[in-house]
Amino acid sequence: MMLRRGIGEWLLLLGVVVLVASLGSACAKETAFVEVVLFESSANGEYTTFTTDLQGRFSRAGATISAEGEIVQMHPLGLCNNNDEEDLYEYGWVGVVKLEQPELDPKPCLTVLGKVRQGNTS
Repeated sequence: MMLRRGIGEWLLLLGVVVLVASLGSACAKETAFVEVVLFESSANGEYTTFTTDLQGRFSRAGATISAEGEIVQMHPLGLCNNNDEEDLYEYGWVGVVKLEQPELDPKPCLTVLGKVRQGNTS
Protein backbone atom coordinates (compact mmCIF):
# COMPACT_ATOMS: atom_id res chain seq x y z
CA MET A 1 0.00 0.00 0.00
CA MET A 2 1.39 3.38 -0.89
CA LEU A 3 0.51 6.45 1.13
CA ARG A 4 1.82 9.97 0.73
CA ARG A 5 3.19 11.58 3.87
CA GLY A 6 4.10 15.23 4.13
CA ILE A 7 6.73 16.41 1.65
CA GLY A 8 8.29 13.12 0.66
CA GLU A 9 6.71 10.01 -0.75
CA TRP A 10 7.31 6.90 1.33
CA LEU A 11 6.05 3.39 1.19
CA LEU A 12 4.14 2.49 4.30
CA LEU A 13 3.25 -1.02 5.28
CA LEU A 14 0.51 -1.59 7.76
CA GLY A 15 0.65 -4.36 10.28
CA VAL A 16 -2.39 -4.84 12.41
CA VAL A 17 -2.60 -7.00 15.47
CA VAL A 18 -6.04 -7.51 16.90
CA LEU A 19 -6.38 -8.73 20.44
CA VAL A 20 -9.78 -9.35 21.92
CA ALA A 21 -10.43 -9.21 25.64
CA SER A 22 -13.61 -10.20 27.39
CA LEU A 23 -14.84 -7.86 30.10
CA GLY A 24 -16.06 -10.28 32.74
CA SER A 25 -19.73 -11.16 32.65
CA ALA A 26 -21.46 -12.92 29.78
CA CYS A 27 -23.52 -9.80 29.05
CA ALA A 28 -20.52 -7.47 28.97
CA LYS A 29 -19.47 -6.02 25.65
CA GLU A 30 -16.13 -7.13 24.30
CA THR A 31 -13.43 -4.61 23.59
CA ALA A 32 -11.20 -4.73 20.53
CA PHE A 33 -7.63 -3.55 20.85
CA VAL A 34 -5.97 -2.74 17.52
CA GLU A 35 -2.31 -1.92 17.18
CA VAL A 36 -1.49 -0.20 13.87
CA VAL A 37 2.18 -0.34 12.96
CA LEU A 38 3.42 1.88 10.12
CA PHE A 39 6.79 1.11 8.58
CA GLU A 40 8.29 4.15 6.83
CA SER A 41 11.12 3.18 4.49
CA SER A 42 13.92 5.52 3.50
CA ALA A 43 16.05 5.68 0.36
CA ASN A 44 18.95 3.84 2.05
CA GLY A 45 16.75 0.83 2.91
CA GLU A 46 16.30 1.59 6.60
CA TYR A 47 12.87 2.10 8.08
CA THR A 48 11.24 3.83 11.01
CA THR A 49 8.31 2.35 12.92
CA PHE A 50 5.30 4.36 14.10
CA THR A 51 2.75 2.66 16.36
CA THR A 52 -0.81 3.76 17.14
CA ASP A 53 -3.15 1.95 19.53
CA LEU A 54 -6.91 2.01 18.93
CA GLN A 55 -9.73 0.68 21.07
CA GLY A 56 -13.41 0.04 20.33
CA ARG A 57 -16.23 -2.45 20.63
CA PHE A 58 -15.60 -5.80 18.99
CA SER A 59 -18.16 -7.49 16.77
CA ARG A 60 -18.29 -11.27 16.53
CA ALA A 61 -19.14 -10.84 12.84
CA GLY A 62 -15.49 -11.11 11.83
CA ALA A 63 -12.52 -13.29 12.59
CA THR A 64 -10.52 -12.77 15.77
CA ILE A 65 -7.06 -13.35 14.37
CA SER A 66 -3.95 -11.36 13.67
CA ALA A 67 -4.23 -9.57 10.35
CA GLU A 68 -1.88 -7.73 8.08
CA GLY A 69 -2.64 -5.50 5.11
CA GLU A 70 -4.19 -2.25 3.95
CA ILE A 71 -6.80 -0.85 6.34
CA VAL A 72 -10.11 -0.21 4.57
CA GLN A 73 -12.98 1.66 6.22
CA MET A 74 -16.37 0.65 4.86
CA HIS A 75 -20.04 1.34 5.43
CA PRO A 76 -21.95 -1.44 7.26
CA LEU A 77 -24.18 -1.99 4.21
CA GLY A 78 -21.05 -2.78 2.22
CA LEU A 79 -20.94 -6.05 4.14
CA CYS A 80 -24.27 -6.98 2.52
CA ASN A 81 -22.75 -7.15 -0.97
CA ASN A 82 -23.10 -10.77 -2.04
CA ASN A 83 -22.24 -10.36 -5.72
CA ASP A 84 -19.73 -13.15 -6.38
CA GLU A 85 -18.68 -11.65 -9.72
CA GLU A 86 -17.10 -8.58 -8.14
CA ASP A 87 -14.23 -8.49 -5.69
CA LEU A 88 -14.38 -5.09 -4.01
CA TYR A 89 -10.87 -5.32 -2.62
CA GLU A 90 -7.76 -7.23 -3.51
CA TYR A 91 -6.34 -9.87 -1.18
CA GLY A 92 -4.60 -8.60 1.93
CA TRP A 93 -6.85 -5.98 3.51
CA VAL A 94 -8.28 -5.36 6.96
CA GLY A 95 -11.84 -4.03 7.13
CA VAL A 96 -12.93 -1.48 9.71
CA VAL A 97 -16.68 -0.85 10.02
CA LYS A 98 -18.49 1.64 12.22
CA LEU A 99 -21.35 -0.40 13.64
CA GLU A 100 -24.59 1.40 14.39
CA GLN A 101 -27.21 0.51 16.96
CA PRO A 102 -29.53 -2.16 15.49
CA GLU A 103 -32.67 -0.31 16.53
CA LEU A 104 -31.70 2.55 14.22
CA ASP A 105 -31.76 0.29 11.17
CA PRO A 106 -33.45 -3.03 12.02
CA LYS A 107 -33.06 -4.50 8.49
CA PRO A 108 -29.68 -3.32 7.21
CA CYS A 109 -29.17 -6.12 4.66
CA LEU A 110 -32.02 -6.18 2.18
CA THR A 111 -32.68 -8.67 -0.58
CA VAL A 112 -32.63 -7.37 -4.17
CA LEU A 113 -36.44 -7.16 -4.05
CA GLY A 114 -36.25 -5.29 -0.75
CA LYS A 115 -33.77 -2.81 -2.25
CA VAL A 116 -36.11 -2.22 -5.20
CA ARG A 117 -39.06 -1.68 -2.87
CA GLN A 118 -37.06 0.70 -0.71
CA GLY A 119 -35.98 2.63 -3.82
CA ASN A 120 -39.58 2.99 -4.97
CA THR A 121 -40.67 4.43 -1.63
CA SER A 122 -37.79 6.89 -1.25
